[in-house]
Amino acid sequence: MDICPKEKCTGCYACINACNHGCISMQEDDMGCVHPVVDETHCIHCNLCKSSCPNNIELEYSYPSKCIAAWIEDKNKRRICASGGIGTCISEYVIKQGGVVFGSRYDSEMTPIMSYTEDIEELEYFKGSRYVQSLVGEDTYKNVRKFLRKDRLVLFVGTPCQVAGLKSFLRKDYNNLITVD
Repeated sequence: MDICPKEKCTGCYACINACNHGCISMQEDDMGCVHPVVDETHCIHCNLCKSSCPNNIELEYSYPSKCIAAWIEDKNKRRICASGGIGTCISEYVIKQGGVVFGSRYDSEMTPIMSYTEDIEELEYFKGSRYVQSLVGEDTYKNVRKFLRKDRLVLFVGTPCQVAGLKSFLRKDYNNLITVD
């Protein structure tokens, strides 16, 4: 079963997070790209995977009304940040509001993975990995939804396709969700 055409798949993990039966795994192809593979012996054909895929739905696009350029004033923080430290500023704000920050970091084998933190000190692990496609995992979008439903402020920093995957998985807008791509 194909969830979406392979040439359109971005490996966003929305399908895996949507599957309540654990029937989908991500497998790497010859080019190093990950794509979903469905275990059809356990699949109940509910099609949640297909309906959560951002390539199978029409996403609503909007353009910003203005653009603001900025950087963090703390030179030491700015020096180790990928984009002038604005991600750090937003992340610190969210955590100080009792929120949760999801972003890319490297694991012990230098594989970029998506994880989250509620601790300002742990934001150091997220620095320097903003522009890579990280492995989202099967629970990331579920965890975002869990925190949103508990009325927590959530910041999700990822690639454009990961943000699209999250939004299509959630199926509705949340006022307490901030996304950065």
